[in-house]
Amino acid sequence: MKAYKDMTKEELEQLKRELEQEFKTEEAKGLSLNMARGKPGASQLALAMPMLDVINSSSDMKTLLGNDTRNYGDLDGIGECRKLMADMMEVKKDNVIVCGNSSLNIMYDTVARSMTFGVNGATPLPCTGI
Repeated sequence: MKAYKDMTKEELEQLKRELEQEFKTEEAKGLSLNMARGKPGASQLALAMPMLDVINSSSDMKTLLGNDTRNYGDLDGIGECRKLMADMMEVKKDNVIVCGNSSLNIMYDTVARSMTFGVNGATPLPCTGI
């Protein structure tokens, strides 16, 4: 196909008609596409359904140390979760912190604290004000 700049007015008009017809053909299929990121399909969601029945209101919600997990655990996270993640990352449990479920909040907090207080002895960024 020639570059648009090299086409005559008639060639551009013909191409426009062809593309409009192609668009109408696709539009007639009536597809409904959701392009949101991270949305699992119905079959993926069905895989997780049995997990919803594992814990219920009569389940024991205590850690091995006796802490009530319904109350967020310890400051550095639920020990069993830290151990699981440490094993997965092949690090010591003491080097793992389990936070809430929002990775964006954790990243924001990390950057904000780094800018405010510095990291590993580095000087924090100066506050310039607006």
